[in-house]
Amino acid sequence: MIPISDYKVYIQEKRLNMILEDQEAILEEAELTARQIIDDHLYPYYDTSVIFAALNDHRSVKRWIMVITIYMVYERIPDALVPERVVKNYDDIMTVLSRISDGKGVVNLPRLTTTENGTEQTNTKFRWGSEQKRVHN
Repeated sequence: MIPISDYKVYIQEKRLNMILEDQEAILEEAELTARQIIDDHLYPYYDTSVIFAALNDHRSVKRWIMVITIYMVYERIPDALVPERVVKNYDDIMTVLSRISDGKGVVNLPRLTTTENGTEQTNTKFRWGSEQKRVHN
């Protein structure tokens, strides 16, 4: 879990404690949900277990987790009280994740690899090479 002190970059500690009502388990559950959302977008092509184990090496992913977590925490309060910045940051992160998932976004993260014919290959949506052209008689 990301230390609560790291969240201070994105939310005032006083505000976070007020929303959590001193129940840190709520933050932990929201963070688990955030990690799952990110994993759902990255898992086919990126080694999420390595990424999540070394978040300080993958600062962008750590930011994604914190932004999504804060958004999830704000679900506890009325919509009118949620800052626009929280919603915009969440929407921006979800757009980035969707682009990565669709193969349209680029991110520098450890890729999943497979061993095929004794050689290690990176998982990708694209197949390199071609098949013979079909002949229609």
